[in-house]
Amino acid sequence: MTRARVLLASASLLVLLAACETGNQPSRAPMAAEPNRIEPLRIERDRVVIKRAEQGVEVREIAPAVDAARLAATDSGGYVESETRSSDEQATVVLRIAAASLDATLARIAALGTEKWRSVSSEDVTESHADLETRLRNQEALRDRLRGLAASAKTVAEVLSVETELARVQSEIEVMQAQLARMKRDVSLTSLSVQFERARIYGPLGYFFRAIGWGIERLFVIR
Repeated sequence: MTRARVLLASASLLVLLAACETGNQPSRAPMAAEPNRIEPLRIERDRVVIKRAEQGVEVREIAPAVDAARLAATDSGGYVESETRSSDEQATVVLRIAAASLDATLARIAALGTEKWRSVSSEDVTESHADLETRLRNQEALRDRLRGLAASAKTVAEVLSVETELARVQSEIEVMQAQLARMKRDVSLTSLSVQFERARIYGPLGYFFRAIGWGIERLFVIR
């Protein structure tokens, strides 16, 4: 009986001490009580987005349309990345357009003839960009430490060992710098691939038989 009373008294004392500690602790803000919660500012931070666009336009003549597309790219602060013209019937031009001018450039090129289709896609590379920047900073810090070791090396073997590692780290830095530069270009200059097709101009008989074909099709297909 005495042992039970001792255990009960000990338990009561522990509960009392816990309550006192809880009462003495300062109140925490709701955000501090949820360490895994993502703050709104992190959600609303600027995103790194790469856009790509494609467009098909039917025009009367290919050459003037290609020239107009080149001018549209230049006016937006971009350039012509590539151009393929198989004949006077078709041509494909890949432009680099300032991202902020993409919608205006799409409308400008669509006005050159009859737009048949267009598509715009986006790729969020925010996390990849941040990871690449972090790895680059780490490698640059390692390079600086290796340079310090190379300056203090006392034997030929030590010098060769440090210089070999330094060359490897420098190579990785250059690769990551190139990746960041390419990513920056892709973000600021959207890739727009435009496919031009020459419109067919029908003669009197062509329109006649086309109308007949349209009528026959409607006999079998309503929509």
